[in-house]
Amino acid sequence: PSGGGALYYYNGNVGIGTTEPAGTLHVSNASSTNALVVCAAGTSCGGNVGIGTTTPAQKLSVVGTIESTTGGIKFPDGTTQATANGTAKTWVYFSATTPTILASYNVGSITKNGVGDFSINFTVPFSSANYACAGIAGNGDNPDKHIIVYSMAANNIRVITGYSSAPTTKSDYLFNHVVCFGNQ
Repeated sequence: PSGGGALYYYNGNVGIGTTEPAGTLHVSNASSTNALVVCAAGTSCGGNVGIGTTTPAQKLSVVGTIESTTGGIKFPDGTTQATANGTAKTWVYFSATTPTILASYNVGSITKNGVGDFSINFTVPFSSANYACAGIAGNGDNPDKHIIVYSMAANNIRVITGYSSAPTTKSDYLFNHVVCFGNQ
């Protein structure tokens, strides 16, 4: 490598704070060895930019949290999302007999309190018990099933599954879906 001070030229790449730059431009500092890597097209990282990584796999690869203090994030369809509000904070698809989680987001476990009575325990709790949930249940046969929200706490929700025509009768179903929205 050649250079003086903290600027280096190595194998056609420029390094600031590094003697062996991994991309066309590689900036390092004492707190992060891969603060910024910019790669030219046709190189091993194909014209991508990496923050916190020397091997960016996308046009922009970031290791760590991305913060937008104003404006939000713009998507390919032209829409901008300025807040995470409105997105599901937790959801689960489960079978009632065991119960078994078949797919989920932010659900650590489900406790069966009895026939048709379940506590869904969140991995990351809500900021309070002021959130909204909806659900559906069934065996794949007819739509005369429901999920009733029985009680809500910041770290879990208790739901009851049963027939719409007999709301006090609890029953277990093969397919149960619950989704919740709110602040975490």
